[in-house]
Amino acid sequence: MTVPEFDLDGVPVRRPPRTLTRAGQVLVHGGRMSLLTSYGREIDGAPVEKVRLPRPWWGAWHPARRRTVVVLGGTRYTLGLALRDRSRLTAALGHARERAAKIAADRRIVHP
Repeated sequence: MTVPEFDLDGVPVRRPPRTLTRAGQVLVHGGRMSLLTSYGREIDGAPVEKVRLPRPWWGAWHPARRRTVVVLGGTRYTLGLALRDRSRLTAALGHARERAAKIAADRRIVHP
């Protein structure tokens, strides 16, 4: 079993206007990002190529700085992540995308 690129527990997950879980889990593993409930049930997931983390329009001084917007396959979620965790998630998604692109490129090579 491989180690996930990113794994964080106790994350509030919202899909405005309602809260889906107050202690969820964010997981990046095997080229896929998943949002899980506190019981481990998947709320939503998508390949890392379909995940976007739009830049917040507010600055680091704003009270909403603990909120991170993530778009999984077209569905918008708000996660309660600190800035440090957001940067770790961004880095993990970047590494996972690079790894997925390399695997896809290796599959396209036809050996004689």
